[in-house]
Amino acid sequence: MDNPLIFKLIAQRMYGGVESVVLLAIPFFILAGEVMNHAGITDGLVRFCKTLVGHLRGGLAHVNVVANIIFAGISGSAVADCVALGKILILPWKKTGTRGILPLP
Repeated sequence: MDNPLIFKLIAQRMYGGVESVVLLAIPFFILAGEVMNHAGITDGLVRFCKTLVGHLRGGLAHVNVVANIIFAGISGSAVADCVALGKILILPWKKTGTRGILPLP
């Protein structure tokens, strides 16, 4: 450890790994999911998907898949999908256990 250049190199590598446009986009996608939650877009989307596939056996799981497919087309991000739809679907999923048959909000 006689060479002080190693410490500068380590600091540069750590900063270069964090300074990524992709990593900067993640908080903005989470923010987009939260804005869509507060605007009511996700509630309407879940109700629409419930009318499409909610009557099938395991309807909550089908609603989750179809809602994520549609929401992925809207946001383009799996992170925003998870944040926005997770807040709505996790609680009914816990209440139903494995059956997935419960009226959604």
